[in-house]
Amino acid sequence: MELLDSWATLTAPTRGTAMAPRHLPPVVRTRTIGIRRTRELLASGEYTQVRRGVIARCRTSPASGRASDEVLAHAHAIAVTHPSGVLFSHQTAVLLLGGWLLWPALPVHVRQCTPISSQLRRDAQLRRHLGPVQESEIRAHDDVLVTSPELTLIDCARTSPFLEAVVAADSLARLGADRERAATILEACAGGRGVVQARRVLATIDGVPESPGESAVRGIAVDKGLPAPRPQVRIRTSLGVKELDLGWEDRRAGIEFDGAVKYRNLTAQEVTRRIQADMARHEAITAQGWTVLRVRWDDFSDLPGLATRLLRLYRDGVALRPPGRARY
Repeated sequence: MELLDSWATLTAPTRGTAMAPRHLPPVVRTRTIGIRRTRELLASGEYTQVRRGVIARCRTSPASGRASDEVLAHAHAIAVTHPSGVLFSHQTAVLLLGGWLLWPALPVHVRQCTPISSQLRRDAQLRRHLGPVQESEIRAHDDVLVTSPELTLIDCARTSPFLEAVVAADSLARLGADRERAATILEACAGGRGVVQARRVLATIDGVPESPGESAVRGIAVDKGLPAPRPQVRIRTSLGVKELDLGWEDRRAGIEFDGAVKYRNLTAQEVTRRIQADMARHEAITAQGWTVLRVRWDDFSDLPGLATRLLRLYRDGVALRPPGRARY
């Protein structure tokens, strides 16, 4: 059976955060180039030691802010040191497929059909998940193998913390993962570990949020017992129809996620114009009686505090009340 390409059934969205399949960074086995050349490459700063006997061409220091690159570098190192091949799964498959992870981090996740030895269990950089995988749920990705988008979605929904599972699953649904097929895979696992949470994750996601931040905010709201805020709420204002990232229309309570991407690659003058336009848009929305909560990435460092702000926003929101103001 010829394997499908990992993106054979997926499509890049035309709005919101750009999404595309990720590729494994180049790696070199040090035994093929010798100690002297290895030291030269490491000293250049372009290569980093990612695994015993393997260096990768990427910057993986915490200061680089590219944790996903570190995970993929380790994944490629594992692939080249396992001649029998590995099947990347769970969070690692999400990254390769171009999806979102709220907090990308090691270990690398792989599926394994044979029992796991005690020695391999002690590998802190590698998490092996024991269990058979149908050939129809395996995809080809460059020179490695990954689980299908639907199986990846269910694996994350069953094993990741709820909020992280929602973000990963939402991103795969946004790319085009078939949720009905994912539900079928889940039902085949009935009675297994994590199935109850996975059903809850499937009931929460719809693939509409345009960024991982928006998906995470909605996940927090649902986890605290609130109705899921609707993405891309359209509001008629004096400046025309404007959109909020998320909102409860019956409460006239909205949420805006302020990511750093919106100001990236802009000149100082362009940033000023963008800020002024955002302020005018905000004033036009609040003039219609909406209260808007602005959320930033830094807010995710205090999840209980962010949850409290969302609960207060929903509680205080009342339709047809006087014009509101932003909450910071």
